[in-house]
Amino acid sequence: MNTRYKTNNLFKILETIEIEEQRDILSILKNLSIDSERYKSFFNYLLQLTTLTEIETTFFLKQDSKIKKNYESILLDDMSITGEKYLNFILEYTKKSFSTKEDIKRIDEIISKLNYDKTIKEKISKYMKDDLPTKEIGNIQKILTNNEMKFSTKSFTNKIQIKIHKKFAFSSENGEYGIKYLKGDNPNNIHIFVNGFTNDGGVNNYKDWISEAKDILDENDTLYGYDWASGKELSKHILKIGKTISIVKGNIPLTIVVLLTKIGAEWKQAHNNSKEYSHELANFIEEALIKNPNININLYGHSLGANLLHYTLRHLYSKELKVNNVFLFGGASEVDKEAWTEALSSSKNIYNYYSKNDQVLTYMYQSMEWSSPIGLNPIIYNQNKKLSLATLYNFNVSEDIDGHTEYIPNFNLLYRWIYKE
Repeated sequence: MNTRYKTNNLFKILETIEIEEQRDILSILKNLSIDSERYKSFFNYLLQLTTLTEIETTFFLKQDSKIKKNYESILLDDMSITGEKYLNFILEYTKKSFSTKEDIKRIDEIISKLNYDKTIKEKISKYMKDDLPTKEIGNIQKILTNNEMKFSTKSFTNKIQIKIHKKFAFSSENGEYGIKYLKGDNPNNIHIFVNGFTNDGGVNNYKDWISEAKDILDENDTLYGYDWASGKELSKHILKIGKTISIVKGNIPLTIVVLLTKIGAEWKQAHNNSKEYSHELANFIEEALIKNPNININLYGHSLGANLLHYTLRHLYSKELKVNNVFLFGGASEVDKEAWTEALSSSKNIYNYYSKNDQVLTYMYQSMEWSSPIGLNPIIYNQNKKLSLATLYNFNVSEDIDGHTEYIPNFNLLYRWIYKE
């Protein structure tokens, strides 16, 4: 293998992606260095480009040939779209530098397992047929971000974060995300439900919402669900733990650490997606209000769905638009005074339901985000700003809600809290 890769800035893209993705990519490339001594200098060079600490790299640096293939399969199956695109680029590029058929075949095997959008994969492969001079680094970034934005080489040295609309970050059953009609035919009064983490593409995503709403909402009101890239069901990860343990005998602690790390990475990805997909929902609301300024739009969000609504409201604030009512249940959204001031400017009423019994938010959210969410606390805002703000209701529903998953099945009960006072 020659040393051409050392002179190209392509690999500095590694500095711009999330720590979890850096770790996964390096883990897969570490498998190449296990296969052949020739890859070690290549791997060590890439390792130097990352921001990983010694502790963060320990579990994959200690891999051996007994567990590497199963470990690689886990990472390739769960890797986010950002990591998949980058890994494809780096493998396609380095493939030119490898001399033996066995080496090239090994890389092609990894590339073939990447699951992201075929159009992007074909575009990358076509682009990689030519050499990559440093001056074209912006074109690489353009393909990675799947948009027309151009980045200068300087932006890499500043470690600027890649911002992409993760339209295919996770796979939904019908391959599409966005507004889904559920029932009703009253165009003047609509309700939009948004689910939280690990509800990506399920056929029964809104069953409980609809069932609970039938006694409190008008039967003719139009109901929608908003599907977004919220992550795979946790049951799929649990099944994978069982399979992995049966294959990787004697390495159970390592296996569990790897899978818990992947769940954490998926949370991070879904949390970012809740921000990205808020744009599309805000656009839908804007179009509806333009067509009918008198329409009543009511929003309902659970967990990360509440965070998606938080950002939707902030987009509406920039458009000077308002919805009617917003209901937030166990919100996995940070208590940010200024941000919520903007959000409160985009609704007539906001109802925040939180419970001190929510163990998911207490342990998972706070350990991931290092902050306390509105699902555990009242929303606060800046009362000194001269804005037309929503009437805010913070309901501590600890007496009725014992856990994070109890909000939607008790939607009927919680809705009636607005009549308590």
